[in-house]
Amino acid sequence: MKSSREKAVVAAFFILMGVMILFAAFGVGPMSESKVHAPMWIIGLAGVLFTSAGVVVIAPSQAIARIAAGILVVGLSAIFAWVALFGEAQYFSGGLSIFSIATEVMIARVLFGLVAILGIAIAVNAFLKTLRKGDP
Repeated sequence: MKSSREKAVVAAFFILMGVMILFAAFGVGPMSESKVHAPMWIIGLAGVLFTSAGVVVIAPSQAIARIAAGILVVGLSAIFAWVALFGEAQYFSGGLSIFSIATEVMIARVLFGLVAILGIAIAVNAFLKTLRKGDP
C-alpha cells in the first residue's frame, strides 16, 4: 500500500467486516443458526480478529500495532486449537483420498493442533521479547 488513503480503505473494510461479524455473534442482524458449526464465542473472536487486522493497518503507533498483531496471533491460535479439539469431523474436507476418513480427520486435527501450538509459541516469544529492556 502506497498511500494513507489506501491504508484507510483497507482498514475500514476489515473493521467494518469485524463489526458485522461481532453483531452476528451477539444475535444482531440476520444469521442462519443452522449454518453455524462453531460456538458463538468463535464467531465473535473472528469479528475481533478482523477488527484487529484493520487496526494493524492504521495503528497510530508501533505499540498499538503490536498489541493488535498479538491479538491476531493469539486469536487465530485459539480458533485452530478449538478446531483441533472440538471441530466436528463431518466438516473436515480436502483430504488426500488415500487414507480412511477417520485417518484424514486425525491428520487434520494434528495439523490444526500444531499450528495452534506454533501460534502460542510465537506469542510467548514476542511477549518475552517485549518485556526485555532495550528491545524495540
